[in-house]
Amino acid sequence: NIFNPDGPASGTGVLASDLVYAALRKISVLGAAGRSYSASQGNDGLAILNRMMESWQLQNLLIWAQLRLVYPLVAGTQDYSIGLDSADIEARRPMEINRASIISTTAGAAQPLELPINILTYQQWQEIPIKAIGSPIPQRVWYESSVPNGVLHFWPYPTVAASVALYVAQQLQQIASLDERYV
Repeated sequence: NIFNPDGPASGTGVLASDLVYAALRKISVLGAAGRSYSASQGNDGLAILNRMMESWQLQNLLIWAQLRLVYPLVAGTQDYSIGLDSADIEARRPMEINRASIISTTAGAAQPLELPINILTYQQWQEIPIKAIGSPIPQRVWYESSVPNGVLHFWPYPTVAASVALYVAQQLQQIASLDERYV
């Protein structure tokens, strides 16, 4: 095992420090197994790792994580902006949405129900003649990936409070510290 000899700490993902340790072991900077690296070597390793990831992004060699993101929906609201620029849903704007579900607790169920909904194309959204129709459970969503915020358009719009689960591929971001976990 070329990762940290103490093993990864509890939690999910790999610590950035474990990636740097493995890289330094691989290029024989640390010598014998079990030796640790200095703070300076760790900072250099983190900077190189971030530059490598940035280089891959510039070459369209993108690294993706598959995420399941859950957000509340308000009864009577059809459109939700999503992004970091004063959006209804404050989150990184996804490039695209692979799958979506409505999470409903309306039927008095002990467990919430997660019901898949169809993701529409621009043309399919345009083909809906009457968009202002409500229902307890939306059946479709069109994601308008505009900038700086994307917009989720639900049809029919929810008439009761629920949540939406979005299954998205998001580009991994730069690593801020050696203690940060990466998926």
